[in-house]
Amino acid sequence: MKKLSFILIVFCFAFASCNNDDKESTIEEDVAKLEKMYDDIIVYSQANTLPCTNSTEWGIIQAQHDACGPSKGYIPYAKKIDLNILQKKIEAYSKALGDYYTKWEIFNDVCQWSPPPTGVECVDGKPKLVFNPGGY
Repeated sequence: MKKLSFILIVFCFAFASCNNDDKESTIEEDVAKLEKMYDDIIVYSQANTLPCTNSTEWGIIQAQHDACGPSKGYIPYAKKIDLNILQKKIEAYSKALGDYYTKWEIFNDVCQWSPPPTGVECVDGKPKLVFNPGGY
């Protein structure tokens, strides 16, 4: 009886360790996951859905970091949304992006810095980022 119990316990542990969570994903699946996460950020920011009529109702947030520092990936967001939720979505995306780079051994050896946007303006009902080419 003890042998049967031991075999059942070993079988249960072996079965539990062979779940589908350990399935290795392809690069295409990982890219699709990242695109979905980024799309979710854009949808939550309301940048593509809420009409822009007053630029003071919009903020700017960095949605993507690169290895060279915070130089790209800014998006406008409606100030009426919960900024903490948006930041958590961006943090999860940034972590997943870093994991993707590590997993697939992708390295960026070309660093280009560009200044962040200086504001938001409403153009044809859409929020557009404003960049000051002369500096801050």
